[in-house]
Amino acid sequence: MKIRMKGWAALAVILLPVAIVSRASGEGSLPVRGGSVVVAISSDPGGLNPAVTTQGGVHLICGSIFSGLVAHDFQLNPVPDLAESWDVSPDARVYTFRLAPGAVFHDGEPVTSEDVRFTFEELLLKFHSRTRASIGDNLRRVLTPDPHTVVFEFERPYAAFL
Repeated sequence: MKIRMKGWAALAVILLPVAIVSRASGEGSLPVRGGSVVVAISSDPGGLNPAVTTQGGVHLICGSIFSGLVAHDFQLNPVPDLAESWDVSPDARVYTFRLAPGAVFHDGEPVTSEDVRFTFEELLLKFHSRTRASIGDNLRRVLTPDPHTVVFEFERPYAAFL
């Protein structure tokens, strides 16, 4: 009987602070934008260039640092990120992205279609094994008709590109 009481007492000591913190944090209030979050990872990522590695720790961190042409919402639907809009040809072989005019690098320089082309041709397709395996032999070319438009032309339909 004493052991069972000690177990319940230990559980109460553990759960009471959690309940107090939960109540004090404004349970039922709307979320507030901003602030910080601390996330533990299991190992040192070794680098912060997601274009040259498929290591999970790198992508866990870099997902919060770098942007892609599109992001995904919680239902995994593509949503604008660096591209404010895009079109997919009816045959799913041509993807045209229009870059957001306000997209800039950390130093304030604008992100251009040439930067996107360079990233794919000179980094991702050469050094990132998943990109190379998934689109390498299918991507015909990347066109940059103007600084805010980038066009990916595929040999065969590629519905998974977004």
